[in-house]
Amino acid sequence: MDELVNSNPDFAGSFGDKRIGKRARQVLRKLTIGRSSSLREITEDESEQRSFYRLFNNESFSESGIIKSITDRCSALSTGRHLLCIQDTTEFNFSSKQGRVKPESGLGTTSRDDILGFMLHSSLVVDADRSHALGYSFIKTWERALEAPGKRARHYQHLPIHEKESYKWIEAANQSKDLLQQANTITIVADRESAIYDLFGVAEKDKVHLLIRSNHDRQISGKLKLSTCLNALPVMYKYNLSIRGDTRKSTPKRIAEIGLKWTKVELLKPVSCRDQHQPNVQ
Repeated sequence: MDELVNSNPDFAGSFGDKRIGKRARQVLRKLTIGRSSSLREITEDESEQRSFYRLFNNESFSESGIIKSITDRCSALSTGRHLLCIQDTTEFNFSSKQGRVKPESGLGTTSRDDILGFMLHSSLVVDADRSHALGYSFIKTWERALEAPGKRARHYQHLPIHEKESYKWIEAANQSKDLLQQANTITIVADRESAIYDLFGVAEKDKVHLLIRSNHDRQISGKLKLSTCLNALPVMYKYNLSIRGDTRKSTPKRIAEIGLKWTKVELLKPVSCRDQHQPNVQ
């Protein structure tokens, strides 16, 4: 744990000004200890509050500088480890501030057209052996234009993958792979939204692995469907999992019996994959 404590991000060289880096460290510490995102709530007096607002209004204090300092630190801690890169997307809702938002503020709509805010996709890096979070290997924020046309108007299904929002999964995996080259093994973990065939090309034998929740009943070699193959397999291992109850949904706690099956298959490249050099995946 000492190596993590001693490697707290100091923003050194991130903004081209030591004073900005020092002030950024102060703000980060206050935000962490105060457990609030409000500068008014974490500051001790009006003078400190003004200094923090000046920092955020300083053009040299950039989002890219913050992200670089975080990912650089994560890269420095990666040597010789087995790392889990856990991806997901979150949304920030600022609808309650709608009357105070200025044009070109960096806010737009999120996954719902009636929500004002922005989205963030990140890849949290965890040491698989020690269960320590080391930082982030990828951070990306974006918003949808308030008057942006819908998917149907943009012919979304026919766009190349790098023009779709779903490219975030591939972009994060590629950056994590490049950033964490000193790691022994990288396992990229993501939910079913990331089950994109193009993402599978990121894997490298004995180095980069993918653990992704399946979202498609893909065709495998032998002209079979993946579900047909799995259904025919025997259960190899069983264990019980305690499920907490949810009073909001009136569901009681229970014990679920989990059965595990595994096998090796070859996924055939779908017609929708536009990368002509992408092979079938095992």
